Amino acid sequence: MDLSNVLLNELNLSLLIGPDRFTYLVYSKKNSEILQLGFYTAHISVDNLEQLLSNITEAGIELNRLDSIDCAFHHFDIIKNRNFQSSSSADFRLFDYYNEAVHCKNYLAEHFPGVKFKDSQTILLSAFNKTYSEKTAILSYWQSGKLFMWSLSFGLTEEKVEREFISSEDVLYHVLHFYKSAGFNVQKDKFYIAGELSEDSTIYKRLFNYVANNEFVKNPSALKLNTDEELPEQLFFDILSLTL
Repeated sequence: MDLSNVLLNELNLSLLIGPDRFTYLVYSKKNSEILQLGFYTAHISVDNLEQLLSNITEAGIELNRLDSIDCAFHHFDIIKNRNFQSSSSADFRLFDYYNEAVHCKNYLAEHFPGVKFKDSQTILLSAFNKTYSEKTAILSYWQSGKLFMWSLSFGLTEEKVEREFISSEDVLYHVLHFYKSAGFNVQKDKFYIAGELSEDSTIYKRLFNYVANNEFVKNPSALKLNTDEELPEQLFFDILSLTL
């Protein structure tokens, strides 16, 4: 997109940081236009955050003149409350993620005093409730081998589950177990999906055989997905939710 038609002080940057991925979005609130949208796949660290910001600058966007920068971390609130005394490898991975997330937060706060930090989990659920009006719904969202599920009622979270998975069989097992524990019916209750999933994926096909009443979440923002390629809205549901 030609930046000459957009004043730099009308631009906004959103960052969503996970253990091994930075999802970024540069957009104009005034024009409801997306200028940059994508992934930077790298282990969470200040060095890799600096590289991402450098890439954005090289595209002609002066970060020191942005109107706003919003930043969220994947389920940072869950991670920071963990007890890391256990010696399991999973706990150590979470501990590393938490430490690196703190370093990244401090870096952003130091270099961009106007940065706004947000709770990514709250953002996702708020966006979901603004987009879907069902009394009760299930949202499933995964990234980096983790599956997150919520049961929602009248905009409130009744139950939330976090599970690790390797195979499509793992995902199916966790979903069906969640349905049973939350009191949902696999034939009647809607199952909403956000994240790295498409209709031709093995996981989706397996789920479809057991939970037929499913639907991909939709873009919750006013931003237009007017990029050069067709991008599934559920893939960027999380980063688009940051713009609300």
